[in-house]
Amino acid sequence: MFRKIVLALAILVGFSAAASADMKVKVSRSTVEDLPFTIIYPQDWVANPVSNRMVASVSHPDLPFKCEVLIDDMPREYSAQELLDTLDDDIVNTELSKSFPGFKLTKKGLTKFASGPALYYEGVSEASDYGLPIHLFHGESVKGTQRHTLECLAAEQIAEDARPTVEVIFANFSTRSDGTCCVEPEASGK
Repeated sequence: MFRKIVLALAILVGFSAAASADMKVKVSRSTVEDLPFTIIYPQDWVANPVSNRMVASVSHPDLPFKCEVLIDDMPREYSAQELLDTLDDDIVNTELSKSFPGFKLTKKGLTKFASGPALYYEGVSEASDYGLPIHLFHGESVKGTQRHTLECLAAEQIAEDARPTVEVIFANFSTRSDGTCCVEPEASGK
């Protein structure tokens, strides 16, 4: 098992190091006009079933590491800065603790999706459905009255090794269905 985790971590690091040079990726796009998105992720990852407002779910085949795209309605358009300015740490911690016991925000700011700026935050939990603590990477952007959320979850023990892959996935995520590959992640102060 240890050897499998080491190999999987090497794959993660290789994906991020290759970011746009000869990187093998999969591209998933919406085919539903009113739910546009493009997510670009490592070729060896697998697509998972989706439901309700979750429009895409992809995961690493050997590690507790996945990313999901959710789209829902908002009453109006918000800038990424407005989302950050109105983010209430206590509400986020309380709401996410319902799914991830003991969840605590550890970082917040702005990031950049391929389609524009987005709210960004991270946090950790004491437990999860994986049976171990998780690290949550969360980005969201509101265009018109539609909120696009990209969340990646990784076991806390692999979070720092997963971070470069998450950064590539975030940098290439688009709230449009015509997104293209591949954008290098920017140093955004995350």
